[in-house]
Amino acid sequence: VPEENEQKESLELWLSKLLPIILIGLRGTLSEFKPGQSGASTSETAALFICALRLMVGSGTSVEFCSDEFGGVISMLTDSVLFQLLGLSDSADGNGRSVMLPHFVFEDCAILMHQACGFIEDLCKNSDAAAADLAL
Repeated sequence: VPEENEQKESLELWLSKLLPIILIGLRGTLSEFKPGQSGASTSETAALFICALRLMVGSGTSVEFCSDEFGGVISMLTDSVLFQLLGLSDSADGNGRSVMLPHFVFEDCAILMHQACGFIEDLCKNSDAAAADLAL
């Protein structure tokens, strides 16, 4: 089974090189994400990056994720996506009140919300270290 071990090592090396690209892409996309103002493509692109991370977390490979990376991604997702969509972000209406977003915004961001919540759930299921670091 040496050939299988070589394939697994090759795959893990490739995935370790891909991880920083996914994280940079996710950060860039989420920095542009504004619910109700960004196009649907921004939401879909962010969802694809999160999906890629979910696949890596659940793949059973030994790709190295440090808890700081997990914490950073979780903070990005909660601050940039979930809190904004739920009206819990710092971007209030000027009087300190949260602004409730129109229904179509939730429809446009449904896949992104699903992937963001799923990623956090996957971390809790698949990584004891990450689960211990979650302080939402």
